[in-house]
Amino acid sequence: SDNRFMVNTEGPDGELHDYEIKYTFGIEPLQQYLIEFPGGRLQSLTTAWDTRPAEQGGQRWFHLYPDQHIAPDDPLHWTGRYQNWNGMCAECHSTHLQKNYDPASDSYQTRWSEINIGCQACHGPGAAHVNLATVSANSKLFYSGLPITFKADDASYEIDQCGRCHSRRRELRPDKQIGQPLLDNYMPSMLEPELYFPN
Repeated sequence: SDNRFMVNTEGPDGELHDYEIKYTFGIEPLQQYLIEFPGGRLQSLTTAWDTRPAEQGGQRWFHLYPDQHIAPDDPLHWTGRYQNWNGMCAECHSTHLQKNYDPASDSYQTRWSEINIGCQACHGPGAAHVNLATVSANSKLFYSGLPITFKADDASYEIDQCGRCHSRRRELRPDKQIGQPLLDNYMPSMLEPELYFPN
């Protein structure tokens, strides 16, 4: 409608409504969609598109919770807190995120440089890296120009950097920077039965 992508789906009141797709995100072959709600909330639809060719089983819609009806008052409903992209997904699935949550108004003014994961999400700002590559294209420089470089023999440094997303944890402060120790910014979750299950 008017060159906008729309979806007709169940809203927070249990009724069908038309919603505008504000953003598309994901990694091949998964494509998901964000809908903007009041208070700067970006809610992730629980219906996704499989972008693979039809002969590979793609070109179809699928539900992320296929055999469940999730009621509108359930936090897992696409309009609920657990499907809120700003608070639940964006920190690890976008680049240079500034959540900008205001608890007084229960609202967000979230900003990011890339809606998906880019090089700078893990390696930090890349301007010096690009400049070095441009100026010294044939050089055998050992300095990459990246603030964060990973070395095979430094596991604790890797845990500090990768643990920001690859762990169960709670954020301690909103002003964290890439390169800081993990425990300065996050509280890792313990091996508790509600979070971890034996396999």
